[in-house]
Amino acid sequence: MIRRFSDAIRQLRTSKGIAVVPTLALLSIYIAYIAFVIKANQGPVDYETFMRIGRALLEGGELYGENSYYPLPYVGVFALFSLLPRPLSMAIWLGGPVLVALAVDRFRPSALLFAPVFSHFAGGQSSVFALLGFFVYRRKLDPSSTLGGVFLALTALKPQLAIVPVGYALVVWIRTFRETRQVPRQSLSFLLTVGLIYLPAFILRPSWLLEWLSVPRPLFGRALSGAVPRFLLFLRSPDDPFYWVAWALLGLVVLGVTWKIKGNSHPLDILLLASFVVSPLVHDYDLIQVLPTIWGPWMPAASVVLSLPGWWAIATSYGNDAAWATFAIIAPGLLITYIYQCRRRGESDVDGPTRCGHRPG
Repeated sequence: MIRRFSDAIRQLRTSKGIAVVPTLALLSIYIAYIAFVIKANQGPVDYETFMRIGRALLEGGELYGENSYYPLPYVGVFALFSLLPRPLSMAIWLGGPVLVALAVDRFRPSALLFAPVFSHFAGGQSSVFALLGFFVYRRKLDPSSTLGGVFLALTALKPQLAIVPVGYALVVWIRTFRETRQVPRQSLSFLLTVGLIYLPAFILRPSWLLEWLSVPRPLFGRALSGAVPRFLLFLRSPDDPFYWVAWALLGLVVLGVTWKIKGNSHPLDILLLASFVVSPLVHDYDLIQVLPTIWGPWMPAASVVLSLPGWWAIATSYGNDAAWATFAIIAPGLLITYIYQCRRRGESDVDGPTRCGHRPG
C-alpha cells in the first residue's frame, strides 16, 4: 500500500498525472466531516455501535444482540479501536478506508465520487479489510504468491465478502495441485493467516461461533443492495419460501447468462461483480470491494454515473430504506460495462494479472 501511495504521488508530479485539484477538493469534504465528528465527540451510528461491542468484549459483556453480527475476530478489532483515544480512533476508523479506496483507485477523483465509498465513510462501516484483501490478492493471483494468500485471508473477517475470492482461489489451488502435485504456497499462507485470525477467538471465547450464528442479520430493504434479492423484495417477503425459490432461479439465470456472454473478461472480476448482483448478504457500503475492478476507459465514468441515484438517496432520503434501492443498480451497471469494455477492446490493459483475456494460474 505504501508503494501505491508513492506511485500516486509520483503521478501527481507529472503533466500526465491525475486530476489533482478535484481529488483534493473532494478529499477536503471527507476531512471536514472527520473534523466535525471529532469536535462533536460523536461518531457515525455504526462506529458508535462497533465501539460499544468492542467495550463489551473487554468487559466480558453480551456481544451478540441488536446490530451485532460480526465474527469474534472482528469484534476484537472493535475492542482495539475502543481503547484508543476517541479522536485518534475516529480519525483512523473513518479516514483509513478512504485512503485505501484512493490508493486502490490510483488517486482518481472517481473513487471519492463512488457513492458506496461515501456511505461506508459516513456510516463508519467496516468493509475495508475485504477491499484491501481482494485488491492485493487480485494482483497476486500466482499460486506461489505467499503475500496473495495472506491478504486473501483478510477477506475472512467479513465472511460474506470472502465467498467469491476464496472460492476462486480454491479452484486455482486445486487445479495447480493436480498439475504439479505440490500444495501451492499461497494456500498455505492463507490457511496460516486465517488460523492466526480465528484460533485466538476460540481460545478466548469457545462458544462465540454458536452465539454468532444464533443471531443472523435480518433481511430488510436497507440491507439489500443485490439487484435480484432487492427486486424480489417488492414482490414477496423473505419469510415466504417462494422468495428463496425465485431468488435461486433468478440468480442462476443471471450467473449463467453472465458467464455465457463474458467473452475475454477476467473470471474473478466477473464473478465478484455478478455476486453483488445476486447476493442477499451485501449492504450498500460493501460495494467498495468492487473498486479494484474499476479500470479502463469506461468503468470509472460508469461508476460515477451509476452512483448518482445513490447520492440522491444519501442527500435527500438517508432514513428512507426504500430509497436505498438506488444502490442495487450499481453492480449490474458495472458488470455490463466491464463485459462491454473487454469485448470492445479485445486486448490486454494496464491492470496486470487481471487484465482482459488473461487467465491466471
